[in-house]
Amino acid sequence: MKKILLGILIVISSFLKAQEKPFVIQKFDSKARISSHPVVSNNHIYFGNDEGVFFALDASTLGNKWSFKTASKIRSKPVVRENFIYFKSGYDVYAVHRETGEKIWSYSKQTSKEATQQDFWDYHSGVPVIHKNHIYFGFEDGTILGFDLNTGEIKAELKADQSASIKSGLSVDKDILYFGDWNGKLYAYDLNKNERLWKFDTYQKQLYPTFGQINTELTIYKDLLFFGARNPEFQVVDIESAEKKWSFVEKEGGWISGDPLIHDDTLFIGGSDNHKMLALDPVSGDKFWEYEFLFNNFSKPVIYKDFILFTTGDAYSVYGKGIGFGYLYALNRKDGSIVNFSLIGGNLNATPAIQGENLFLACEDGYLYKIDINIFLKESEKLSENGYRAFENVEADSQLDVNSVIIDYTVHYKTELKIRITDLSGNEIKKLNDDMRAAGDYNVVWDKTDNDNKKAEPGYYFVEMQAGDTVVKTFFKIE
Repeated sequence: MKKILLGILIVISSFLKAQEKPFVIQKFDSKARISSHPVVSNNHIYFGNDEGVFFALDASTLGNKWSFKTASKIRSKPVVRENFIYFKSGYDVYAVHRETGEKIWSYSKQTSKEATQQDFWDYHSGVPVIHKNHIYFGFEDGTILGFDLNTGEIKAELKADQSASIKSGLSVDKDILYFGDWNGKLYAYDLNKNERLWKFDTYQKQLYPTFGQINTELTIYKDLLFFGARNPEFQVVDIESAEKKWSFVEKEGGWISGDPLIHDDTLFIGGSDNHKMLALDPVSGDKFWEYEFLFNNFSKPVIYKDFILFTTGDAYSVYGKGIGFGYLYALNRKDGSIVNFSLIGGNLNATPAIQGENLFLACEDGYLYKIDINIFLKESEKLSENGYRAFENVEADSQLDVNSVIIDYTVHYKTELKIRITDLSGNEIKKLNDDMRAAGDYNVVWDKTDNDNKKAEPGYYFVEMQAGDTVVKTFFKIE
């Protein structure tokens, strides 16, 4: 038997529909994918979408207070300062009045680069930072510009080596600006002297083309700098010596590429292909706990009382035309035990925004969802109903005669199980199973025909297995 399993991707199926949940109390349709991190301020919530529309909603009702149209995708996190709100759209920077949406000033950067999105998995534009009377933005041509907050006049310009794109967030501590670039280099600049203090290389050899880029927010804690990257080695740098203080290596591989959060002397950071939320000692690097989730994490968790909440999205939906699907998770932050998880809608690659007992989720299905956190936390008894870890060990094998594919899997407890073959966009090719399964080891055969008994074309496909909200998606190829 020739094995053609190319990888097991824990993802949600495109045939699942985001049902209305009791904890979803309101939602707003922005009419386009949302990748920018929403921000709540003065009972308003601000965010942009992939059609270049920036919104200001009433946080109580999700009514649209105003919107502002730009020419490019908005994938940056806005920054609010007094009466102004600042954000980036493509190569353009805007300052608008937070109450009216009136443009105060704007700047359009002329560049030879053709696209702001570096690759399929480049979901966000780096978060700008305010220092004194200036706001600093990073650009894809390797420059950082500092603008006067009120006039938009350029007051400073910094550069990364080799014009490497700047996709990380920017961070300032004691008049020092820190940022990372697309070549995996970390920088420190003295803003008073407008000069570079040091540069730190996070790797010596790029293992593959999408390896090593620094693409997350930067966090400073006790003179240590924390950042995620497309690297299975999470590194922490001493900002005084510019040397690596400690690192954590994901032995099974996979980027540790979520935005770091430090709360109550604990570092929380999620990853992409490692499918894990990590809780670490920020000073020593010792691991407190880890939790394995579905999908991929490219954002920052939030804290609510004794819980940590975070979102995930299907990074591999980029291979088709689907918007993917996303989960909301709640864990006990002390030990990482599961409290609840649920499918919400499309990919949830943006960091949630929290206000009181409500959580706001920006989704690639175009909706902004408002979640009642307490109701969500009380639904933990539905874990088995949602198929929580109901099955595993899904593999797709091709027969020697190449006329069929055998799907092997293990069921852990009695559950209703659906199995189907889909194309890369999630369209159903063949339904294979839809009934109850007791605990045990199973296999099912696909004869490489579609639902009309026609032979499937050679190419790449997924096996999708669904139990409740839980789906395992296995990527394979037929000749």
